Amino acid sequence: MLLFLPLFVIFVVAAIGWGLFALWISGLARRMPDRLHCLLYASIMGVLICGDLILLAGLIGKLGSGVLGAIFFAGIAAGALALKCIKIDVANIQTQSPRPIHFRILFLLCAPFVLLFFLYDLVPDTSGDAFLYHITVPNYYALEGKIAAVSISFCYNYPLQIEMFYLAAIRFGEEQAGVVMNLFLALVTCVGLYLAGRQLGSPFTGLVAVFLFISMPLTLRWVPTSLVDLSAGTFLIGALVALLHWQRTHEDVWLFLAGISAGGAVAVKLIIVSVSLGIFPLAIAAASLLEKNPHRRISPLKNLLIYASGAILPLLPWMFKNALLIHNPFFPFFLREFPTRPDLIPSALTLHIMHGVPPIGSAYGWAKRARGIMPLLTWGGNWALIFAMTIIPPFFIASLLKRKLRFFWGIQFLLLLFVLHYGSNAQVRWFQGIFAIFLVALAIATTLTIRQHPFLRMPLIYSGIIFFLLLSARMYYLRLSETGLYPWTGLSKKTLMRYIAEQPRFAQAEFLNSNVPPRGKVFLYSGEILSPGRWLKRRFVQAGDRWFDLWTAQNASADTILRDLRRMDVTHLAASELIRNPIFLRLKNRYLKKLACGEGYILYKIVGVNEGEP
Repeated sequence: MLLFLPLFVIFVVAAIGWGLFALWISGLARRMPDRLHCLLYASIMGVLICGDLILLAGLIGKLGSGVLGAIFFAGIAAGALALKCIKIDVANIQTQSPRPIHFRILFLLCAPFVLLFFLYDLVPDTSGDAFLYHITVPNYYALEGKIAAVSISFCYNYPLQIEMFYLAAIRFGEEQAGVVMNLFLALVTCVGLYLAGRQLGSPFTGLVAVFLFISMPLTLRWVPTSLVDLSAGTFLIGALVALLHWQRTHEDVWLFLAGISAGGAVAVKLIIVSVSLGIFPLAIAAASLLEKNPHRRISPLKNLLIYASGAILPLLPWMFKNALLIHNPFFPFFLREFPTRPDLIPSALTLHIMHGVPPIGSAYGWAKRARGIMPLLTWGGNWALIFAMTIIPPFFIASLLKRKLRFFWGIQFLLLLFVLHYGSNAQVRWFQGIFAIFLVALAIATTLTIRQHPFLRMPLIYSGIIFFLLLSARMYYLRLSETGLYPWTGLSKKTLMRYIAEQPRFAQAEFLNSNVPPRGKVFLYSGEILSPGRWLKRRFVQAGDRWFDLWTAQNASADTILRDLRRMDVTHLAASELIRNPIFLRLKNRYLKKLACGEGYILYKIVGVNEGEP
């Protein structure tokens, strides 16, 4: 059950290695205040570089184990070289260290959570979006052996930075090695939270922020899955730490690093574009305009250009990929300005409806959307937003009277307004990266209260620990009751296989794997947006219902549909037993030969005119 661990270790070491090499070559390593900063930004840059190299290998059709292995072992070698050359002057480091007793307590509190994350990571992900695209899309590319244009489904045209590790892991036959990269990034987030808390308060503040993140119910729910929402927080925290250094030192290098981290967050999770290209630039412009020291006052335009030059770098590979495959580098945006492939327009519009930021309207509209947030506060023990709504506004107002922390609380307030404005359009997990930043505010508020009222120190610490442990226990209970997934499920092969066999669409995938020849390619036609493609070992075409919607709108003939299927190299078609689409029936009567039935599917072979059924 632990066979993926060596490959996971190689992924982590290679990612950090590529990041260290980039820091060394660029000269950024000399600007790192200490080794923790070096680890944070090496991890961020390394994940970006590894993902981009895998993307490049896929675009040129070289997704073999040899090329992928070369990418990772080259990263390890590059990291070893960089380690010999990077020199951080420890003697000049002026940062404080946490008290040993505080660090030991933090370790004891957090170790059970990290162990639980790891145990859950032993089990393949069965969350809904894993079937929609997080694992299905990498599996599709792995089976094809290349990254190629995919019609109809917008999911294939997202930036998929973390999913590139899933793709490599699937090609090596150990899918979980890629999925566990989210656990690695959660630990890197802890490094960033500690650095932000230490910079804004004290080492104790940083440790509090780490505990709050580790104990957050959303962390337990989503870290052991393939969903990347929480991993975007690693890059946002990296951007925040860099922006805080820039605000204090006014050194351009930190603004550039903030841009790289923020752009990386978009490459991980597209919806973060609203933060990386909206809220952070607004905060930078405001800080530039409000700077009172004439010796430090710089044009906001210059600062924004420096930030933007960093932010665009992680996005360039994905823009190139979309420009090459679908003719629109900014997909799913600017659909009218660029000659986007027509077959993708409907799915892109669906994406805007699902994820689009609501327009700014009346106060009533704002209040209505904000009310939509309330049901989300009780879902999954989501306490982070509750505290953010309570703490951030008064601290933001207080910070206007004091220069210290004004920049930080300004960013927090803007982020909170964005989440509240999104309102009922939101899903809680989309904002996990932002919630991670909110936790720094809670940590600062807690330690500030303790500093001002020492008699509250022990009551606050003990009651806080008990409160968060109880919330986490509730989250564990909910997860157990919803999924039946025990922490020890992945430790027994028999138990694990029984658990997987009970999951939706696994039996469908097994049916298709058994009946479609190894060189075949199956077209999946079902009314359900999720598909068994996540488990398939045969090449496949997803989103068959959208294809038939298109053909129905065109009143396509059976010959036209056959021509399109042949163009996609499809040899078999698996249709839900409930399908009664006249266009499908027309195709079925002429060009489909029934092979087998099972698990709600009827499997057909596509045949020539003379072989078709009457």
